[in-house]
Amino acid sequence: MDGPRDLGTELKRNIYYSAGALPDGRVPFIWWRTGRSAIIKADSHECENVSEPSLFFEKETCRKILQSPGGHMMVEYSIEDSCGKVVYWMAEEMVPSRETLFFLHGLTADHTMFEKQISLFKRFYNILTWDAPAHGRSRPYEGFTYAGAAECLKKILDRHEIENVILIGQSMGGFISQAFISRYPRRVRAFIAIDSTPYGDYYSKSDKWWLRQVEWMAKLFPDRLLRSAMADQTALTEEGRENMRQMLSVYSRKELCRLLGIGFAGFLEDNRDLAIPCPVLLIVGEKDRTGKVMIYNREWTRRTGYPLKVIRGAAHNANVDNPGAVNRCILDFLAKLA
Repeated sequence: MDGPRDLGTELKRNIYYSAGALPDGRVPFIWWRTGRSAIIKADSHECENVSEPSLFFEKETCRKILQSPGGHMMVEYSIEDSCGKVVYWMAEEMVPSRETLFFLHGLTADHTMFEKQISLFKRFYNILTWDAPAHGRSRPYEGFTYAGAAECLKKILDRHEIENVILIGQSMGGFISQAFISRYPRRVRAFIAIDSTPYGDYYSKSDKWWLRQVEWMAKLFPDRLLRSAMADQTALTEEGRENMRQMLSVYSRKELCRLLGIGFAGFLEDNRDLAIPCPVLLIVGEKDRTGKVMIYNREWTRRTGYPLKVIRGAAHNANVDNPGAVNRCILDFLAKLA
C-alpha cells in the first residue's frame, strides 16, 4: 500500500469532523509510512508503532497537524518563561544523522510563511520552526527583546539535545539569528538571511532615528489601510500578500503598532559588531522596498564577501513570493556545507 505523496492534501481530503464519527469522538484516518504507522497522542505527543496502517488522531491533534507548516507531520510543543509561552513545531521524526534547520519568520508574521520551504526541506533535513515570542500563537507575551528571543531559541535546542543548528531567518528572524550567534556562536552550523539586515555599524544616525519612530507613525494609519499597506509592501504576488494579510489578522491595531515599535527599536538596543564564524548566505527579493534592505545587503556582501542572491519576482517576503527560486538557493548553499 503506497503512502500519500502530499500528507497535507491527504489530511484535508480524509479527515471528517462530523459528530459521532466514532463512539469515543476520534476521527479515523488511514496513512501508511514506510511499512508502519503510528498513533499520535494529542496530550503528550508520544508515538507508538502499530501493526495495521490505521491512524486514529484525536480531534485536537488533527487541528494541530492541519495548522502546522504545510499540513505536514510537525508536532507542536511549547516552552514558557516569565514573559509568556512560546509555541514551536518540530518534525515528528528527528534523524540524528541529518542537519537541523530552524526557520525564523519576520516581524508581525508567523510560521506559516515557511510552508513552501518546510514541505521541501523536511525530506532531507530535521526541521524546527516557531511563532516567535509575541507573535502568532506565542501570545500574550510581555517584554519582547532580542536577547530574550535568543534565550528561548537556546532553550528549545537544549530541550531536544540539538547541539548545532542551521538558522534560516527572514527579516526579523535574521535579527534573532544574529542575536543568537553573538551569544552562542558554536551552536550555529550556518546562517541564511532572507531579506534581513546585518548587525554592526551599518546604520547612520538618520537610519536609527527613523527606526525609533515606527510605532507612532504606524498609529497615524487607519487600521485597514495599515494592514493593506503592509501586505502590499512586503509581498509582490497575490499569494504573498494574502499570506501576509492572514498573518496580520490575529493582531489588534494597538498590538500591531506596538509590535512594529519594539521590533525595530529592540533591534537597535541589541545591535553590536558581529563577526559571524559560520558560513553565511544572503538572499533578497529584487523588489524589496522595505526600508533600505537592498542597500544594506549590498553593503553587507561588500564588507564580508558573503554570497548575495537576488530573487526575481519577489519583494520583502521573497520566500513566499518566489519559493522555488529561494529553495534552490538554499539547497545549493546547504549542499556545499557537506
